[in-house]
Amino acid sequence: MDVRNFSQLPNHWIRLANLMTGASFQWTEWVRQSEEWTHDHCTFCWACICDQRKRHPEQQSSLREGGRYQHAFLAVDLEGSPTWVCRSCFKALRAVGNWHILKRSPSEFALPEPVPLSLRGH
Repeated sequence: MDVRNFSQLPNHWIRLANLMTGASFQWTEWVRQSEEWTHDHCTFCWACICDQRKRHPEQQSSLREGGRYQHAFLAVDLEGSPTWVCRSCFKALRAVGNWHILKRSPSEFALPEPVPLSLRGH
């Protein structure tokens, strides 16, 4: 799914981006946590964030990633849980969430505590 083709972003994506207002992300390469951990997903479009192309170069039939991204934007919350966002979704939603791009390790930063939408006055 390529969000650049949407004339309007889905409302639930906008609500979720609002819950992550002010989050700090870093563009980073996805790395397996263990051999059993095969992938993560973009929080919004559910694109696969994985090392499939790196591990199986013989399956690369073109330069397009085909929904499998080895790099994505990463934020880590206070409990250490990762939030992955593909490049297309990040570009489309960055202004909505007022997200920041970090130059340092994402483990040094955390997502802000989400404020329920009912308390925001939206």
